[in-house]
Amino acid sequence: MRCFLPHLLLAVVFTILPATTAHSQTCLVVTPTGSGSKTGADWNNAYAGLPATLVRGDIYYLADGTYGQYSFSSASGTGWIEVRKAQTYDHCTNTGWNASTMGSSQARFTHSTTGMTPALNFAIDQVIVNGNGQYTGAGCGGGPSSATDVTQGPVNPADCGIKTDARTCTSTSTNGCDDTTLFTGSADNWKLLYMEWQGLGNAQQEQYPFNNRTGNNNSATRLIEHVFQHDFGANILYTVGHRQVDHSYFWGNQRIEYPSNHGQYSYDGFENPIVGITEFNNVYRDIQGTAIWGIEDGPQVASNIDLYDNVITSTYPTLSWVRLGIQNGSLCCLNGSTCSNIYYVNNTHANVYGLRPMPRYQDSGTTTSNVTVENNLWYNAINAGDQINTNGTQDHNSFLNSGSTICTSGTGNVCTQTAPNPFANMSALDFMLASENADWSNRVSLGSPYSTDAAGDAFSTDRGAYQFGSATTQVNPPTGLTAAVN
Repeated sequence: MRCFLPHLLLAVVFTILPATTAHSQTCLVVTPTGSGSKTGADWNNAYAGLPATLVRGDIYYLADGTYGQYSFSSASGTGWIEVRKAQTYDHCTNTGWNASTMGSSQARFTHSTTGMTPALNFAIDQVIVNGNGQYTGAGCGGGPSSATDVTQGPVNPADCGIKTDARTCTSTSTNGCDDTTLFTGSADNWKLLYMEWQGLGNAQQEQYPFNNRTGNNNSATRLIEHVFQHDFGANILYTVGHRQVDHSYFWGNQRIEYPSNHGQYSYDGFENPIVGITEFNNVYRDIQGTAIWGIEDGPQVASNIDLYDNVITSTYPTLSWVRLGIQNGSLCCLNGSTCSNIYYVNNTHANVYGLRPMPRYQDSGTTTSNVTVENNLWYNAINAGDQINTNGTQDHNSFLNSGSTICTSGTGNVCTQTAPNPFANMSALDFMLASENADWSNRVSLGSPYSTDAAGDAFSTDRGAYQFGSATTQVNPPTGLTAAVN
């Protein structure tokens, strides 16, 4: 049995709390160079960078600026540590505060110029890195600032208050810039909120941007929420295992082709059995390689995989860096892995490019069981190959204008080559439904959390990530609230 908090509630928790500043912990302030006595007591006496040893239960507010590399490796006390971006609406103390120089941009952590020292290293548990933004859509900062250039950041970078940047790595050797954004080390419990991750887009040099290869703990807290990632190399999430990823935007990987490094968004293999991979309300854009989610090798055993209310798209499928597409399935279990209890529902696929842009398994040694594929929408699947391979329930899906080979039998499935474009404005990356239509309006009723769409509205009739008539925006949490800080 799977147990979930409704994902709309999760969005409220992590967008309202930073704005209220209500907390009982001690808050301390940090700038890149420090000031005054450098005690962290206020902005006139700010720490010069994060201290080497942190105090659990405290919140460390970061001003704008570049901080180089930092390792979470030493802490005293008990409880969680939070590193939070100082914003105009939440900055610990007004003493010495200057919004124009401290709260109008990002706190930026950078990879070493050569070698494999990442921007952030997590060697201790219970760390929160919180950019303290307020955007309620997928990602942070209002989404991409450019429709075509994957190297460009969000419209409002300050909302993605903390940034990790791989572009400072200048190594030209093969895999010389491995682990270029986040390396979780031995840490099991962490939360990453409202961050921008920028990579090199070169799978030959940048192989494991987010790496947790030390093992798997199925009771750990691993949360990625409101992250805007763009222009990475291969294996964006590498052996992270048990996790929740929601309301995030993953754009582009392996821009310089290097197929032997298997581009995919996530790779889970060579671990102890994984129980619980939950990803919802995300956008996966221009991902190429083996899969979006690849589970393989070891042989890997994974169960309770829930993927719902996501958008998968290739916006410019003729460009060389996305032309390889998704080779083995959006979700692919292969090379002797065992996958069970999979829910793949309410997902929208637009201009998906590749041989098999759908969940499947391959290889005679791979087994899957209890797989549910329902209420998904495919439109204009380019160069689509064979059908869904589920070993379970597969019905009430729409395969529109995607060729005959992708269409598959099943109760309530729709397969047509003459469907209208279902989306409000696909060229502008707006995948709300433009109308009701029999090609996509006969869904099977599903329980919570699958009964709510990516905009937070209740599903009634439609397939894909959105119910027709969903609001295009959500109300932001209140700003300017204050509270006493002990």
